[in-house]
Amino acid sequence: MAVQRPDNPDPAILWGALSAPRRALLSRLAASAEAEGGEALLVGGPVRDLLHGETRLHDLDVVTTTDARQVARRFAETASAAVTKTTDFGTATVRARDDDTKIDLATARTETYPRPGALPTVAFPASIDADLHRRDVTINAMALPITPHGFGRPLDPTGGLADLRAGTIRVLHDATFRDDPTRLYRVARYAARFGFTVEPHTAALMRAAVADGALATISADRKRHELDLAIREPDPVACFTAFDAFGLLRATSEALIWDDWVTARLPLVAPRLWAACALFVCRQDDAAVERLLKDIPVGAMHVRIRGLVRVWKERGAIAIAPRLSTIRPILEQIGEHEALAVLYGDPAHKNAVAFYERLRHVRWQEMHEGRSFGTFLKELGVPPGPVYRDILGALRDARLDGDVETRDEAETFVRSALAAYLSAR
Repeated sequence: MAVQRPDNPDPAILWGALSAPRRALLSRLAASAEAEGGEALLVGGPVRDLLHGETRLHDLDVVTTTDARQVARRFAETASAAVTKTTDFGTATVRARDDDTKIDLATARTETYPRPGALPTVAFPASIDADLHRRDVTINAMALPITPHGFGRPLDPTGGLADLRAGTIRVLHDATFRDDPTRLYRVARYAARFGFTVEPHTAALMRAAVADGALATISADRKRHELDLAIREPDPVACFTAFDAFGLLRATSEALIWDDWVTARLPLVAPRLWAACALFVCRQDDAAVERLLKDIPVGAMHVRIRGLVRVWKERGAIAIAPRLSTIRPILEQIGEHEALAVLYGDPAHKNAVAFYERLRHVRWQEMHEGRSFGTFLKELGVPPGPVYRDILGALRDARLDGDVETRDEAETFVRSALAAYLSAR
């Protein structure tokens, strides 16, 4: 069933456009809210997407006019669902067991920000009108009342329907980016995802917030999270291009220099943020790498970033390697997908492709040989120690170079290498 244009939404058509399981889920949720003396409303992104013609709603955002935690518990008792989280802010998360749908429930609330960039102070319960007015942009400030039998008329106190029809992103308040600077990323992400235009006043507010250092008021972890969301967008290039247009990349880290080289390779590494980080800094100096790792906390992924940067730095050696074994220390611990992306268009790409093709063959050989050669060394009476690493590494190099193919050849190689090791002691 087709969804009507957003300027004339018919609740019955919107309801009928959903799948039967989704309608059943929402009906039970509405009944649970009614049993608790309140109302349930679909809000935010799901309403925006449904009015925009997307009927395959995945995760759901629901506001209740009574305590959402009690509604969640009652819903879980009557549906095949489990409450996975509740908070002191009147929120709860429920996950449906049948299809793993996540439902985020929140008690209608108001928010105030004690200082720029701080997490908000929440007050609840509040009216649904007040709840919608606290949101970020007009197209996210709409709601669909849910009853056990369908949707009620859309609530649109801020003109979101008109902006959705016009393809416009418009903030609700002039202080929105000062209060929560992560909204800067969010607005740019929406504009890229939907192909919408950021209306002039909102765009001016964004540029002013960036120039005033708004992003300095939020933690590095929150910035990293926004970049992680961006790299997972359907079109990450469009998203990062929008970030760059509003100055968000350089305001996040001076090392995030967006140019045609990165643009061409970003789709090859998405959705892995660590690999995208390596793309940004691999052509810069070591100081840029350290700056990026300070600005964007990536945890243990820093090892992979440094490894991928090394691939680029040593591309000359990769390009002229006389034997594949000589580039094993550079490439073996780096994923093929990421290494080939950073070397895309470079002369080193050809040798890197050959290395990974041969490495896959070697790994297949090792997997299908039965007992390992570590076991073989143990059977030969070799005590544990560095000799295992040295001989097995030399065997892998011989296989990479095509000097060893069969199991018999491998056993002969290991015996010879072991004899040489023992004679050198």
